[in-house]
Amino acid sequence: MALRSPNETLENTSNDDELVRFAYVDLMASVASTFIKYRTDHKLTQKDLAQRLGISQVMISRIENGAWNFSIEKLNKYVKKMGGKLTIKIEFPDSWNKHTENSKYEISSKR
Repeated sequence: MALRSPNETLENTSNDDELVRFAYVDLMASVASTFIKYRTDHKLTQKDLAQRLGISQVMISRIENGAWNFSIEKLNKYVKKMGGKLTIKIEFPDSWNKHTENSKYEISSKR
């Protein structure tokens, strides 16, 4: 039996709850990898980054392991302290867009 790619697994999954869970795990992995990349690019330890953000090293570890159930408010606060800007992109399948030309929406802070 051959292993399926994540995309093949998603395409063959009919359970909406499973699709939501896959999307959530993917989002958490993206946040985690972004924090890790920022920290390593800036040659910071978890402790250094924690001090910059005003949180504990344990919290940085949780973020980087995808174990942080964040709010948009907290994520935005940390991203701003890191000198960045949080942008959220929402995409809908083409089949949902019978009444509109746009299937992608981007939300970002003005500051």
